[in-house]
Amino acid sequence: MRNTLQPLGLHAPSFSRLTASRLYAIFIRPKLEYGLCLCLFTMKNLKLLDKAQDQCLRLAFGGHRTASTTVFRHMTSLPAMHERAHTLVLKFILRTHFLPEDTLLHTIRSFTETAPQYKRFRWPALLRANPIWRDPQYNGATTTTTVLAPYD
Repeated sequence: MRNTLQPLGLHAPSFSRLTASRLYAIFIRPKLEYGLCLCLFTMKNLKLLDKAQDQCLRLAFGGHRTASTTVFRHMTSLPAMHERAHTLVLKFILRTHFLPEDTLLHTIRSFTETAPQYKRFRWPALLRANPIWRDPQYNGATTTTTVLAPYD
C-alpha cells in the first residue's frame, strides 16, 4: 500500500481513517481482486489473500501488526477476500451464462461443457468450487441477495 500511495504524495499521518479506507478500496483492493474470478484457489491461497488485506487495512488505519481487522472491515463495509473471491466467481459464471450466442466466451463455454474431461478448461472445476453456485441458499458471510443485486 505504501508503494502505491507514497509516490502520489499521500502519507498515512496526513489523512483521516475514512480517507485511508477509501483510498484502500479505490486503489489497493482492485489490485488484490484482479483475476480472482478466473482462478481456483486453495484454502492456503485464500488465507494469504485475507492476510494481505488485513495488513493493508492495518496500515491504512494505523493499527498494530497483531490487531484484529474485523472492526476495520466493518467500518469500511468490505468483506473478507475469500468471500469476495466467491462473489466474483459467481458474477463471472452468471455473466457467461447470459451472454449472447454469438460471443466467443459463449462458444468456449459450450465447448467446455461438451468436451471430453481431458480437454476441458477449468470451467467445471470453477463451478464445483464456488459454494454460492453449488448451493443458492448458502448462508456464509455473504448472501445471495447482495451478490445478485446487479442482475435484478
